[in-house]
Amino acid sequence: MFKRIENWVIRRLPSRRAARDATILVSSDGFHIHTPTASRLVRWHEIDRVVATKADRFVGDTFLLVFGLQDGSALSITEHDPAWRPTTQILPAQLPGAKDFASWSVALAAAAAGEIEVFRRQTPTAEHRRS
Repeated sequence: MFKRIENWVIRRLPSRRAARDATILVSSDGFHIHTPTASRLVRWHEIDRVVATKADRFVGDTFLLVFGLQDGSALSITEHDPAWRPTTQILPAQLPGAKDFASWSVALAAAAAGEIEVFRRQTPTAEHRRS
């Protein structure tokens, strides 16, 4: 049941950007998000999940990456954002286990709808926490 709710929320996130007037810069530290009123750094270790999805447009689809953060918020980047290319290039290096662009983009383009999970942070098991 939780997975269905999570997927429902993720499908609705792409239409909402963290801030429409935000500038997002990607670095080895994470995402530097600048708006006219504030700045924020989202560090790579704050990202729990990355989902690639697409938004239906009148002509074609727009690819999006939706980042689920530890604090429960989300950040999305569209393929039209200047941060798109640097993000897709750096993801596998900064989030170990993340799929590379070539592996998920082809699958997403071929899919009629839905999403591709690019990354999910592994939560430590009870045994690992005791160590």
